[in-house]
Amino acid sequence: MTRIALSLALTICLLVAVAATLTYDDVAEASRYLRTYGFLENEKNHQQSSSLDNATTLSVALSLFQEYYGLPGNCVLTVETICVMRRPRCCDADIHAYSPLTRKWPRTHLTWNFKLANRDTLRTTQSAFALWFEQSSLTLSRDPLRPDILISYQSGTHAYENSDNGGSCPSPFTGPGSVVAHAFFPTGEPNQVIEVYVDESRGTSC
Repeated sequence: MTRIALSLALTICLLVAVAATLTYDDVAEASRYLRTYGFLENEKNHQQSSSLDNATTLSVALSLFQEYYGLPGNCVLTVETICVMRRPRCCDADIHAYSPLTRKWPRTHLTWNFKLANRDTLRTTQSAFALWFEQSSLTLSRDPLRPDILISYQSGTHAYENSDNGGSCPSPFTGPGSVVAHAFFPTGEPNQVIEVYVDESRGTSC
């Protein structure tokens, strides 16, 4: 048996042991998801690892995902787990590699605005912020003129709304799919506007 075939067999045995209704395509999809959103390191970091090591690493990553989202599964890929992976979500990773860079706001009161949003969208956005901020020491208010957090609808390849941030955003939208929005971390700069983009084709259903 070749190394690739052995790796596939071990992976399927480890991850689909109880979920007989799932296929290898589901396992491959789960592996891509775990790698994309930070639960699993990039393949290049494991090129010299054995097939068993790779399969075990994937199993550990799946366990971490299930713990993160409060799912049962015991390292086994279940229908419930794959359904959670297919939900609409932000494109930013859940688990981030350690970085010495400061990623915090330089002040405790922040302002926000949702560009060209209607009243219902503004009300929904305010409610969403409230859920998070009630667990934080930060405070928040809306400021249409000088927001710290600027939200906007975008589609395809798009530019930053605030020209001080640069030219084109490095994360274009690719149309209907699981990713409905993306954002950027604060950098600690006192006057930087942090932008949040919502896919225009999905915005009305968010």
